[in-house]
Amino acid sequence: MRIDKKAMLIVEDNEDMQSLLVNIFDEEGYQTITAKNGAAAIKIFRDQNIDIILLDKRLPDIDGFEILSRIKKLSIHSKIIVLTAYGDSAIKNQALSLGADAYMTKPFNNFELIDLVKRTVK
Repeated sequence: MRIDKKAMLIVEDNEDMQSLLVNIFDEEGYQTITAKNGAAAIKIFRDQNIDIILLDKRLPDIDGFEILSRIKKLSIHSKIIVLTAYGDSAIKNQALSLGADAYMTKPFNNFELIDLVKRTVK
């Protein structure tokens, strides 16, 4: 286990997906923090030092792109990876133009997501 754990905020409303992501990244040595909606995510982001965010596009209260925009106004240093089951090139381009550092569609290969996170936080 690393002493310098990076803090990861997982913003995901699906409990099974949230648990999967927590298990994957706890195992990889990240300090995982979870939020099931956009309001909770923004509060956590303001209250804690977050290195990377895994952000679902579709959430029950605030659209993931709105959260992305708000967080980018608060910090340019935190890395954000947008995850969505509704992926197409227009959504990917919009995510990246709003400041996302990376984008991945669900379902994903666990190893590919781990690699994407590692490359993004370097």
